[in-house]
Amino acid sequence: MNMIQRYVIETPNVKKLKVETTLKSEESKVKKEILARPESIRQGLKKCVHMWPTPSDIEKLKATPKPWSIPQVRQTQNLEYFLGRVPQWYIEEKFLKNPGDFLVSRDPTNKFILSVKTKEPGNPCAHFIVEFTETQLVRNDRNYYHRLVGTVPQSNTVQGLIQKYKDSQTGMLKQNTKRDAELLTAILPCQSCIYSTQEYNYHYVFIRNPKDVITKEQIAKGEGYRLYKGTRTIRLPTITESITIRPVIVKEYDTQNAETMDMIVREMHIVQTIRFKIGVNTVVNVEGIVTVQKPFHVLYKMFK
Repeated sequence: MNMIQRYVIETPNVKKLKVETTLKSEESKVKKEILARPESIRQGLKKCVHMWPTPSDIEKLKATPKPWSIPQVRQTQNLEYFLGRVPQWYIEEKFLKNPGDFLVSRDPTNKFILSVKTKEPGNPCAHFIVEFTETQLVRNDRNYYHRLVGTVPQSNTVQGLIQKYKDSQTGMLKQNTKRDAELLTAILPCQSCIYSTQEYNYHYVFIRNPKDVITKEQIAKGEGYRLYKGTRTIRLPTITESITIRPVIVKEYDTQNAETMDMIVREMHIVQTIRFKIGVNTVVNVEGIVTVQKPFHVLYKMFK
């Protein structure tokens, strides 16, 4: 007797597949929407492109095993959360929004300042001077260390000192400064890209390296300043170093004091705010400012 073989062909449940595909698509859409929100950076869901490791850092480190360790920075001005020399009102108004936000800057007398938004009533900002001194916590130790004025913890670098306070599980900053504060979120010049859709970005206005500005022939002289033609180099956070050189007008100030610095930052802040809120072609753009060292410069866009 011939055996008749029967084959059962299972057909996919088209309706079920459509439902699953739709759910995955909706989940992906929701995830993208969440990551698109600047708040996702503060929540740790994604990382600002200017934070370590940047795309170029990742390219250099990809052949090395994880976890990667953030490099120790000897020079404080190279810290990613270093803001340069700016007045305290600008730090409070522009950068420190939530309790635990912190950054490092220089004051007009060239001292490094650790600024942090406190948990105290009204959430005022606290500004701690970082001194470099012989602490003599160990007998006959003549080495110099960084520490907050009036406190005990010390480190060979400002980065190391901040890391001690940030990693503390016992409220070390509060205990030593008598202020209700802790270091939670480092705020970069780009504001860690948290407010990129709400405010202008200071990242490309802040010129960290004065060598990126080259002055050429003088074109005018005014009361307290000189105008030059010049160029400005912009370094982009890409996998390989990408730079753009732009022609600019450079205003160089004769004096480099607290009043001049305040005037420079106020002008930049007003111009950038107008351009962001009303339109980029409403006023002449302040391309950048140099206050990290003397002489102080303001860079204006050169129109063709």
